[in-house]
Amino acid sequence: SKISPRHMHQGAHYHEIFAEGCRISGNVEVARVPGTVHFQAAHTNEKTLNLAFTNVSHKINHFSFGEDPTWGQRLLPSQYRKHAAPLDGRTFHVDKFHQAPHHFIKVVHTRFDR
Repeated sequence: SKISPRHMHQGAHYHEIFAEGCRISGNVEVARVPGTVHFQAAHTNEKTLNLAFTNVSHKINHFSFGEDPTWGQRLLPSQYRKHAAPLDGRTFHVDKFHQAPHHFIKVVHTRFDR
């Protein structure tokens, strides 16, 4: 079958992304070497996605590397806190179907002394 323009939901701009969808949480142990981490929508045995209609708008509540930085962030001067977890609390909207934002972060080991 063919996807025609009438199937593309031309006027849709916002999905109920915060009422339903994926919730990702967990820990990943990796070596301290350069690399990449990927999260992507994909087919499973239970669900088949129509990638032409997939909207991957998302909000990042918290994303960090290393030990839990919560206690240490309270000790940081306020102008530095946003640099410890730059994606925290940010929302990324996708205006069109079949698009996905990419996030690039450089992780630098940093130690703050009291």
